[in-house]
Amino acid sequence: MAATVELLKQAPMFATLEPDELSTLVSLIESLRFAKGQRIFSRGDVGDCLYIVQEGNIEIFAETTEGHKVIFAEYAPGSVLGEVSLLDGGPRTATAVATEDTVLLKFDRTDVIGLVTKHPDAALDLLSAMGRKLRATNELLRDRKSTRLNSSH
Repeated sequence: MAATVELLKQAPMFATLEPDELSTLVSLIESLRFAKGQRIFSRGDVGDCLYIVQEGNIEIFAETTEGHKVIFAEYAPGSVLGEVSLLDGGPRTATAVATEDTVLLKFDRTDVIGLVTKHPDAALDLLSAMGRKLRATNELLRDRKSTRLNSSH
């Protein structure tokens, strides 16, 4: 359990949670194994959980309408993925594939709702972490060469 708590503390989304909040999360974890090349989820899938990479590496990507693969990020141990769909209940916005044998810690949407019900202050911590991630994403988009992201040119 101590190693799992330390891993959660490394993940920006959970880094500011209190020890009792982390203990609640640890009690809800499901550990899953994926082989190299195995798909974790696909764009459009129901987004009912989030994952933390415990071991291995994950590639997040989408395909353009022309069929080109656009890699958004690679996630190493301590990284959180799938949180957008988890929080808003919408479909997955990208595809995730293990690029090596990988172990993920899984939290269901109902688990996270249970956490914030039991520990209301945790909701603000999670929202703050999401805000930081959104800001970082906006910076990445701002630094792209194209100045018209929704233009076909």
